Formats: sequence, structure tokens, C-alpha cells
Amino acid sequence: MTTFILGKSIPFLMKAVILAAGTGRRLLPLTEKIPKTMLPVGNRSILSYQLEALNKYIPRNNICIVTGHGSKNIEVFAKGCSIVFNKKFAESNNIYSLALVRDIIDEPFILLNSDVLFDSKILEDLITTPFDDAIMVDDVKQLADEEMKVVLENQMLVAINKTMDPSKASGEYIGLAKFSKKGAEVLFNKIQRILSEGRYNEWYEKGMEEACEEVSIYGISTDGLPWIEIDDHEDLAKAWDIAKMIV
Repeated sequence: MTTFILGKSIPFLMKAVILAAGTGRRLLPLTEKIPKTMLPVGNRSILSYQLEALNKYIPRNNICIVTGHGSKNIEVFAKGCSIVFNKKFAESNNIYSLALVRDIIDEPFILLNSDVLFDSKILEDLITTPFDDAIMVDDVKQLADEEMKVVLENQMLVAINKTMDPSKASGEYIGLAKFSKKGAEVLFNKIQRILSEGRYNEWYEKGMEEACEEVSIYGISTDGLPWIEIDDHEDLAKAWDIAKMIV
């Protein structure tokens, strides 16, 4: 079943998963007691921006947040959302956090990294794209070595990692993705295989890179709309300017 918003169709049954278990070491001492996603940008938290954008399409009871460091802060703030606690947050990467929601995701879902501040039009474009499986890609900004870079061929994902030569990349994955029920099944199977090898410190994008061999995952351009991934103090300072630009 589908519903329509401004003439665009979206799946009627859709969930969202926000990965928020990280310790935010590069933002110490600000993150000593609270998770990165609860840091203020402007007059509210990063998570507040994300929930507001999501709630236009997805009710709170269909939003799951995977927590770890500072979990209680999120539990108190995000009333109505499901909370999954990652007990291994200090010793694993986000691939393990994503694996924890496999049993509660049985329909299409939106995946968000909790440290991304973005214009809500970016989320709208992701949700309303006709492609069942898709990731948002910034194909405008200049790439550096650390970014999660992607290669697209005929708009479809063929590689995603941080190690590729920036000159070979089509753009940067910004931490927002959409998966169909079938796409999610393939993704979770790839993630489970990786974890079965004891590779708890991989990025979940490794699972996406393997999944794109079986499922067509399309790259959707951010079209230059404002967004930022907040990793360190410099990013946080820039985020305050980005917050003035987003809707």
C-alpha cells in the first residue's frame, strides 16, 4: 500500500532506524556524558532536527534508535521512539548497531546516521524516489580521503568505502539510505556474514557494498542542498551555519 504527499508516492508501511551508539571521541569534552546526536546546534539538538524531518512521513512509534554511549539522554528525549541498546558500543562499529535491528525491521526502512544535519528536502527526495533501494550522495563537494566515497555506474552503486581514490569517486554518501524489504534482507545477510567472521569494527557500508552485487541500489543526488556530518569541533562550528540554511 502507498500513500501520497504532494503528488509523490511513499510506502504506507515504513520504518526509520537512527544509529546513535557512538562515543563521539573527537567531540570531547562535549560528549563526555551525552551522545553526539544530543549536542545543540542552534537552539536544539541534532536528533531534534532529524526527528522533525522524519515525523513528516513516519510516526514516532515506527522510528527505532540504536543507542550506546549516553543512552539515557536519548531515551528521555525521544519519547515514543523504540530504543535498542547496543551493549557492545565501546568495542564495535556501526555495523553491529545496524545488525541489532534485524528482527524488528520487516518492511521498507530509512537508515540515518545520527550525526548528520540535513535539509529536510534531502529526506523527502530519498523517501519519494521511485527507486526501492537508494542512498543520498553529495556529488558537488570536493572529496577528501576520510569521506565515505561512492562509485556509481548508470546511477547504481558499485562501490562504497573510505579508502578509494577521491578522484575515482562519484561523490560522498551522506549517511541517509532507503531499503526495500528485499534490499534489507540482502543487506542484513551480508552484515551477518561479516560479523560471523568477527569483523565487529567494520562500517555498515561494507555490507552495502556487498549487497549492491545482488540488489540495485541507486544514488540520489543531494543537488547541492545543505548538510553536514558532525565528527569534530570544526564540523560542529560549521553546523551552526548550516542550521540557518536548512528547512
